[in-house]
Amino acid sequence: MLCLMWLFSNAGLACVTITGWAKGVDYRPGVAITSQPLNHSWNAVYVDGDWQLIDSHWGTRFLQSESNIAENLVYEFDDFYFLTDPEQLAYTHRPQDETWQLLSEPQSADQFEDYPLVKSYFFTNKMHFLPDQNHGVVHAKKGKHASYYSCLFVTQHVTCA
Repeated sequence: MLCLMWLFSNAGLACVTITGWAKGVDYRPGVAITSQPLNHSWNAVYVDGDWQLIDSHWGTRFLQSESNIAENLVYEFDDFYFLTDPEQLAYTHRPQDETWQLLSEPQSADQFEDYPLVKSYFFTNKMHFLPDQNHGVVHAKKGKHASYYSCLFVTQHVTCA
């Protein structure tokens, strides 16, 4: 990340490091991740009059299994994490300082934790959630049956599971 900061600085671009929480390989839906210690950092760079989000960690590598060890690290470029739409990055990244969400209406920690776990391929394949259908956890009272149907728009087709 220091290399990225150096590059932007030498290009005359303002760049900041953002600290917060990310739903990485060890994340489990329903876990109150924002009550745990900060676990990630990424950047914002000021380009053409706007702040843009960049996660060079996630944009250049990923873990191929749940074990966070060097043998599971795969280096692969994913341009989704460079100049990412803040509305999309908000599903996996929550800055400690809400200002760096770069959203017109900042989300709460509860909203972030309720979002389903989706990664870049969800958005790069032109999928998105129907309004009010972006919940990753369904809460049911003890002894009650809970049914949940997830509907997505995939380009022009609707798929329900």
